[in-house]
Amino acid sequence: MSLKETLSSSVLFTFTQELDFLLDMLENGIKPRYSFESFPNNSKHYILPMKCFCDIPLSKTKVHLDWYGNYGLGIRQETLKKIGVSPVLYVHGTTVKEFIKPLLKNGDNEKIIALTKKYYGTTYRLNEKNKYVRTTRKFYDEREWRYIPFDSKIQWLPSDTKIEQGLLNAQKQNKENRSTGKPIDLVFQDIEYIIIKDLKDVDNLKKVLSNKFPNTLEYELLMTKVLTAKQIVKDF
Repeated sequence: MSLKETLSSSVLFTFTQELDFLLDMLENGIKPRYSFESFPNNSKHYILPMKCFCDIPLSKTKVHLDWYGNYGLGIRQETLKKIGVSPVLYVHGTTVKEFIKPLLKNGDNEKIIALTKKYYGTTYRLNEKNKYVRTTRKFYDEREWRYIPFDSKIQWLPSDTKIEQGLLNAQKQNKENRSTGKPIDLVFQDIEYIIIKDLKDVDNLKKVLSNKFPNTLEYELLMTKVLTAKQIVKDF
């Protein structure tokens, strides 16, 4: 039998920085959130509700844990494909000029625009002091897939919008609990991994899982799928 190493996975991962957010995903479904997106060369900016996943093996998630948070879910790719989750098309400066700009001339192409992502660029994240930390990332390494509610509309922003301004705008809309589309409801068979930061989080996780999945066998099997971020960093 020949063994091959693969860069893709049968599981798509989504990460978050808070235990409460992970528990809410398990209890109430994976909700789209408003996200600020920009094209290379700061040519266009927009806000759109979406939920992002990455198509990478578990052993390659260490960098994602560091940036996106030490809590997450691994969901069967086939399940997510059935509800329209799709890989994005990565673009850079040249392809924006040759491919994206012609699409922008026609308003009917918004769904294609929403499934594009810049190959490399600047981004921010909130740190523990609620301050934005700037960095550059090769987004291509994330192998991103997106869930975009079918009835969602792009909110275009002025071309001179700074990245930090756009992120604050999206954050404000999320805090105001504006409608972002139907959540992805999870059934037992969909969940392949549950990632928590460390064992201190187990008790809270058990409470949510036992309520959401009262079937004893399902609950016990889900508990076997729990990994800590520390385990992943150390052993994978």
